[in-house]
Amino acid sequence: MRILSITKHLREQNWVAVFLDFFIVVVGVYMGLQVQEWSSKRAQNDEAAAYHARLAIEYEALVDTLKGHSEFYDGFLRNGINLTSMLLAEQVIDQDDATQLMKNSLFSLTPPKNPAVLDEMISAGKMSLIADPVQRTQLLNARYQLQLIESFYEFLNLGIEEIIPLIQGCTVINGVQPVADNAPIPEDLISIRFDFTCLQSEPEMPVLMTEWLQRLEGIHSVYIQTIEEFETVTKQLQDLARENR
Repeated sequence: MRILSITKHLREQNWVAVFLDFFIVVVGVYMGLQVQEWSSKRAQNDEAAAYHARLAIEYEALVDTLKGHSEFYDGFLRNGINLTSMLLAEQVIDQDDATQLMKNSLFSLTPPKNPAVLDEMISAGKMSLIADPVQRTQLLNARYQLQLIESFYEFLNLGIEEIIPLIQGCTVINGVQPVADNAPIPEDLISIRFDFTCLQSEPEMPVLMTEWLQRLEGIHSVYIQTIEEFETVTKQLQDLARENR
């Protein structure tokens, strides 16, 4: 209709009307583009807010997991220090106390994985939705922190693998007693006792236990640092999610 109107006014040489028609067309196109751009921007903001909110939930859960692991490693480290002190002391070791310390120190915890939402954003090329470059860098650094924990976890397991053969060589296992038909299965199928006098006499044990403590201290420190960074990232993600709504 507008084209017909312009054509009619051109034939009539009504230049004022022609100008008004062109102005209306231009303004209409411009407004249409602005509405489209606004709609696209709004959709992008909604998508960014959704990703921020999902990331915040994941990182908040990760912080809780990391704190739980950190508490366990704190206990492992304390028990390992006390066990090593016993083994280095030239005195008779209390069997029950040392056994409890050993059972609650020579462990490692499988570290948490990278946030699934962050992996999704990276694989889908959506990292640009994190508009702040500093925030993007922090998220990638947080990803690196989890990889660092994974490396320390593997390093920790190597230490355990070095100690276990010595412990096995100083372990006394009593035979399994037969169980009659329909009789309840005993709670302790095999009676295992650690010969700590034997462990004290192992020349490599003090060195290996000292290295083990250093590895425990290292992974515990990384956990503490990671928790601090993740708490900061979580707070920022929560703020960004609210701003983009």
